[in-house]
Amino acid sequence: MITGENHLRTAWRVCLGLGVIPPLSLLYLRTKLDEPEAYKRETMKHAKIPWWLVIKFYWFRLIIVSLVWFSKSNHHSSMCIFDPDEQSTM
Repeated sequence: MITGENHLRTAWRVCLGLGVIPPLSLLYLRTKLDEPEAYKRETMKHAKIPWWLVIKFYWFRLIIVSLVWFSKSNHHSSMCIFDPDEQSTM
């Protein structure tokens, strides 16, 4: 080891500090760069979404997922009333 057993605190702090540099530099560069023209042309920002088709093709899945989600939420909230320790597991 470069730092030895007595200086492990210094070693992990240096590694952490050096590991932060690449992500932060990429974040900075990403905020400064413009989007390519092809992406700006093809973006779906102003697209009209056919909601009727979404509901027509996915209504069954939406209902099933909604029921499962509601039953899980309802079951968990009723368990919290009777068992206060159950809240800490969520």
